[in-house]
Amino acid sequence: MARAASRPSRAEVHADRGGAQDEDKDENMLKRFIKCLLGAIALTAALPALGASISLQPYPAQVQQTQGFTLSLLISATEVPGDLHGGLVIIDFDPTLLSYDSGSLALQTGISFFEPLSVGSSGGRQTLSFGFDNAPDTGTVATMTFTAIGTAGSTASIGIADGDDFSGSFASYYPTYQRFYPDFTGTSVELSAIPLPGAAWLLVTALTVVATRARRIVRPDPAA
Repeated sequence: MARAASRPSRAEVHADRGGAQDEDKDENMLKRFIKCLLGAIALTAALPALGASISLQPYPAQVQQTQGFTLSLLISATEVPGDLHGGLVIIDFDPTLLSYDSGSLALQTGISFFEPLSVGSSGGRQTLSFGFDNAPDTGTVATMTFTAIGTAGSTASIGIADGDDFSGSFASYYPTYQRFYPDFTGTSVELSAIPLPGAAWLLVTALTVVATRARRIVRPDPAA
């Protein structure tokens, strides 16, 4: 006669119940996390649009080969509550057309770094990333210089983006903390050939005149 299956011990019953309770706790924690994440996304979507922009401006906008130019980082956040703003930016450019002048990055008076300059590369483009604080509502945040090294006739684009492309890094934090999401606008620089100096043009002109006159000289007939 087959023996009846033995009943589980008290310890085994408690262990099974404990495991089920742990699973329920994990599931509840996951539900809470998803609920909080969805709430944060909904809150972000419900925030009023705050007009703000971060842009780049070169001077001059057309440069000759081997010539340097200044690139300014500008902010406009007059519609953002608060007086002081900050964030992390990434600037990118083609290293075959432009060369960043090392050590040339300078913040305007009163503005400070919260993240130092980092030079890197991404997708064949060189990147410059840094974070700044204490920027005013509008004006120049920083300047840096570049040298044109590309072929004449090329157009060198310079891009800019938020250093945190997931949740954004920009915020106004005085007198109250307020996140905002500015529009980012890059720029471009036209590369032109180095013109010949005035003396060289005079030499070319003189040689052209001499060659023209030489062709007009009537050579004597050797048989005469």
